[in-house]
Amino acid sequence: MDGLEFKDRLFRLRKERGMSQEELAGRLGVSRQAVSKWETGEAQPDYAKLIALADALEISLDALCGRETPASKTETPPPEQKLSPWLWVLAAVCLALAVAIGVLMYRMGDSGPAADEPGSSVSEGGDSAFFPAEFAIGGAEFEYGGGELTYRFVPSAVTKGTQFRIVLDNGIKEYAFDAQLAEGGCRGTVRLPEGIYHVVVMAECGTEKRMLLIAKDLRCFDREGCSWTVVD
Repeated sequence: MDGLEFKDRLFRLRKERGMSQEELAGRLGVSRQAVSKWETGEAQPDYAKLIALADALEISLDALCGRETPASKTETPPPEQKLSPWLWVLAAVCLALAVAIGVLMYRMGDSGPAADEPGSSVSEGGDSAFFPAEFAIGGAEFEYGGGELTYRFVPSAVTKGTQFRIVLDNGIKEYAFDAQLAEGGCRGTVRLPEGIYHVVVMAECGTEKRMLLIAKDLRCFDREGCSWTVVD
């Protein structure tokens, strides 16, 4: 179980596949308003629509309903195969060669420049950097007034070269903005029409990309101010 309500799981799965509400509704043969009500919790799809949703999102019905996650699926292990004596000999030879090469490279490395000497290179992130497994975004804060939204969020870790975008989706249109990284997190002020939004942060470093839902039901109205539901 992922701990999410069905409406939040549906929203996240749709966003992860880059689908708009109109596109998903077209695949299911329903109106966009129906998909919007499922994602806000105002209505629930029937069994036939659940099956169609699972097919459209290319996941199992259990995963769509939160009964399993892709990582929890079990695969039948292949039957155990016994190696012939010749393969054991070949494996031993390969292992010996690997050890010899490792020792040679270690000795060559000792003769090269130290990490703090001229000519050495120290990795500072970039295309080869990856997000840590526990990468998360917290500290979401918002203020709204005069048609402008001021936001702030804090990544748990930042690798050099990481770029952030904040995406606000009201079910009809998406508004995406580059988020500038500053001391203490990412912050900025953008023009945004009044409405109710789900807020997603996209983090990209090299070839790896993460997309995290940080707030839902963000209400932006001049008379009411700003309120939202934090996503753990």
